[in-house]
Amino acid sequence: MTVGRLAHPLNHRIFGGVLVLLVVLCVIATTTRQSLLTLTPVPLYLLGAFGLWQVRRTEAPPRLLGWWVVLLSGTLGGFWLMGFVANALDR
Repeated sequence: MTVGRLAHPLNHRIFGGVLVLLVVLCVIATTTRQSLLTLTPVPLYLLGAFGLWQVRRTEAPPRLLGWWVVLLSGTLGGFWLMGFVANALDR
């Protein structure tokens, strides 16, 4: 079943690359803002990476949906938290 999956392997690499890019941006922000608070989204990005890894391995459709939720909530939650921390540090 390729409907719930990312059918092309390039899509997995793109998702993984976006997650790596977001983690690198958090590390760079730590050095430029001189605050460890900018590293708070990293665990959510790691949760999203774990969800991506599970999406690649899972065969059962109900579990696949659950891992998609983990992937998207980790990635989007980390992205939101990154913006929230940046806003808090600007005040």
